Amino acid sequence: MSKEKDISINRDRFSERREGKSHIYEISCANCQTPIMLYQKDGKGNLIRCYTDRIYGVKNIEGLDEEESEPDLSELKNITCSNCHTLIGTSMIYKPEKRPAFQMRKGTYSRKPYKPPKPQ
Repeated sequence: MSKEKDISINRDRFSERREGKSHIYEISCANCQTPIMLYQKDGKGNLIRCYTDRIYGVKNIEGLDEEESEPDLSELKNITCSNCHTLIGTSMIYKPEKRPAFQMRKGTYSRKPYKPPKPQ
């Protein structure tokens, strides 16, 4: 992942609604295993949406910059694999919470628990 740094769980009103159980996952393309991003998943269950404020370690997501707190929604593009160009997620606004997110396409990505690199 680009720009490795300390990644900590973001605790806010959204995570509390989802039982306060959060995990960091490494999301990769299911087709070619190219790393896409690190994502904080709140609650249990499948990964249906990725909220932009929970994405860390951005890797080639057009319109989303790791340094920006609020993405420009007009610039936010779909998530596609930079290697094989598989469409992984489509940009959207999740209306109940009025949050920018990506609707994830089942079967196009894989997730595994994130393990930070060991200091050398």
